[in-house]
Amino acid sequence: MQEFLRGLLHDESIKVERAAGSTWPVDCNTEQNVMMTTVWGTQEMNAVQIVRALLNQRPIRISFSSPEEATAAQKAQLRTEAMTATTIANKYAEKINEEFRHWLWKDEGRAEHLAILCNTRFNSFVLRNYDDAPELSLPGLSTEFTPRSHQQSNEPSALLAHEVGAGKTLEMSMGAMELGRLGLARKPAVVVPNHMAEQWTQEFLQAYPGAKVLTTSTKDLSTRRKRKRLAAKAATGDWDAIIMTYGVMKTIPLSAAEHENYIANQLANFERDLQRRRAAIIAKGEDPERARAGQRRASVGWATGVRARRSAARRYSRQAQPGGRPGA
Repeated sequence: MQEFLRGLLHDESIKVERAAGSTWPVDCNTEQNVMMTTVWGTQEMNAVQIVRALLNQRPIRISFSSPEEATAAQKAQLRTEAMTATTIANKYAEKINEEFRHWLWKDEGRAEHLAILCNTRFNSFVLRNYDDAPELSLPGLSTEFTPRSHQQSNEPSALLAHEVGAGKTLEMSMGAMELGRLGLARKPAVVVPNHMAEQWTQEFLQAYPGAKVLTTSTKDLSTRRKRKRLAAKAATGDWDAIIMTYGVMKTIPLSAAEHENYIANQLANFERDLQRRRAAIIAKGEDPERARAGQRRASVGWATGVRARRSAARRYSRQAQPGGRPGA
């Protein structure tokens, strides 16, 4: 992009960098010359300002401030002029985009390099196609059911974004039984809404009458003895599937190591967010330590939010440790 702009605007002082994410600062020694304000831009928005907006994915919009003593007619006139200036600036943006596309593929070496880069990053993987999937035998499935093609063509981990009535329950029941039969999973768990445990169990057993299914709900967790009994039953039984409600799933704590890993990842995300915001302020040519009052308040707000989330995460971690959950 820097090479393109230097050739387009005949200015070797232009510098283009990538600060962070989608933030691209563009700098040059002068933004007021014929190439900037006549050939590739306007007086209201020169070529460098247009390119900054394009690179940073900001709308190209020009507005004029009106004095307090301006009449309604004068304000309307200024709005009309701003709309006209905005339209012209967008036309120049389209012109720059078109010139960039032409320049990009003009050089054979650059075109070949970009084609290889694009193919490596975006065309190296081919999505699996299940349109011609072979028919599955599905041992144990009731003869009353004949699965449709879309019910036999999913991977073990997939989003079943079918319409209501398309057979998602049967599809997941078949998936659970096949995972167990092929040795890919032991005691597959199916987590369902709290009010659907009985319905799910009934439909599962209709599809697989000989299946051994354990159904659990929050009623099985009402006392300490019931919780122990349920845990022992799930651990020692030879179940084809365990159907549990959301309420039951929420009461199963993660290990301390998993909690620490989750919190560490969250804190790393917060830190990266702060660094991106800091880089965005620097890209605007401002000192992050001496930004405008509004930006300083926003920065304080971000830091306060991060500290609050850190404290909440640590409290949650302490509660999730063995013995840390009251009433466990």
